[in-house]
Amino acid sequence: MVLSGLLFCSKPKTSPEAEAAKASLKAASPKDLIQALAANADSDVRAAAAISIGEQNVKEAIPELLKGLENDDDKVRREIVFALGKIGGPQSLKALMGVWRGPKETSEMKGRALAAIGNFSSDEAVNLLNSVASSGNEAHQAIAIEALGNTKSPKAAAIIARALTAKSDNVPAAQALVKLKQKSSYDTIVSVLDRKAAAGDIDRTFLMLAEFMGDEKYSKAQNALAKVYLNNASMPANVEPELIKVVTNALINVGAKGIYCIVNGDVLNVRASPNTRADVKGKVLRHELAEVIEVSPRKYTVENMEDYWYKIRTKTRVEGWVYGGFLKVYDLAKLTRVK
Repeated sequence: MVLSGLLFCSKPKTSPEAEAAKASLKAASPKDLIQALAANADSDVRAAAAISIGEQNVKEAIPELLKGLENDDDKVRREIVFALGKIGGPQSLKALMGVWRGPKETSEMKGRALAAIGNFSSDEAVNLLNSVASSGNEAHQAIAIEALGNTKSPKAAAIIARALTAKSDNVPAAQALVKLKQKSSYDTIVSVLDRKAAAGDIDRTFLMLAEFMGDEKYSKAQNALAKVYLNNASMPANVEPELIKVVTNALINVGAKGIYCIVNGDVLNVRASPNTRADVKGKVLRHELAEVIEVSPRKYTVENMEDYWYKIRTKTRVEGWVYGGFLKVYDLAKLTRVK
């Protein structure tokens, strides 16, 4: 393709001309893109050339990209960093590492280098991102965690999972784990959901991971999801609608089964048989989830309430009878999807 002199003339362009030049780059050949990056007088055009080089994976442009990274202004260098990440290869990684470690680089440029390093899955790249995710400043930590989610490295999930457990509401880490879809991290995700459900810490991270576990049909997430559902199912429909929708649909997706209960009060005695005179075998605490394994054939009156007795099994494997008047009870198999 032959481009007009608009692209390569030595005089700076006005803004409309620069925009026209950038538009013409969309159909430019690799050779023309490299020439635009090397020789065009307008930094907007050089930046656009770098973007197109990255998008088209023009490997032969690496020498010119490295020159620009060394000598051009930051407007262009930002896009060169992007291009090097897209193209990949040892030379590109070395250059991006240099930007990250450069003492005179701006925080923004270092952040762009971290994001670009996420396109590499080598141990060198992953180890650097791990180091930043563990000890960098908060902005760079978030970028490093997101970049780890792009690496596709088998090591990435474990690193991100540690970041997820270290901070209560860590949306970048949750997003990265969802993007990775590495099954080795699923049990860690379930433990995070369990912890948050027990603490009533239902934030953006919880909702994102709950929806993901539902999409993946990961049945081990059922208990955490059920606990949150039972604590919130009695709310009016207009209260926390997103929470009810995400948790209900996730429970359906994981194939939730069984009747579950949760205690309304602070502490409830677990008895050996279905009456208030029976021996106490243990206690179940407020908001503690238990599975119902049997229901009394008829209702009984206790403290002016009429309800069934439920034989339950707690997470700690305590089995016994509790009175239904002090419980919220739901059959998870009867849930209906929320649109």
